[in-house]
Amino acid sequence: MKTIIKKYLKSIKKLFPIYGKKEKQYIKILQPRLLEYAAEKETLSYEDLIEEFGTPSHVISGYFSEVDDEYLFRHLKIRGYVKKFLIFVLVAFLAFNGYCYYWAYQDYLNAQDQHIMYKEIVIEED
Repeated sequence: MKTIIKKYLKSIKKLFPIYGKKEKQYIKILQPRLLEYAAEKETLSYEDLIEEFGTPSHVISGYFSEVDDEYLFRHLKIRGYVKKFLIFVLVAFLAFNGYCYYWAYQDYLNAQDQHIMYKEIVIEED
């Protein structure tokens, strides 16, 4: 029975675009209600939870209708900044590695040109 509730809660958590304090509080409030409902039922299925509480997307839309818009937009904006920063760091890291590999390859080519691979000795008879 608990595995079904965990599965339902996990599917709800996946739909949150951000998962902060308020979202954790919402899950903590929802979990006892789910456990109460499960205690009342003899056999509980995922469909029973959907019938009683709604699909996970409906639960999330209900949460968003209750939450402060300013809070949501602020967290989404911060998430966007973090995502852009991480992409910038990744691109800079890849560019730096490409630059290092280019110079290492140039050093390799220079070393090949300077390294004597074979020596030809010509003996002439007088």
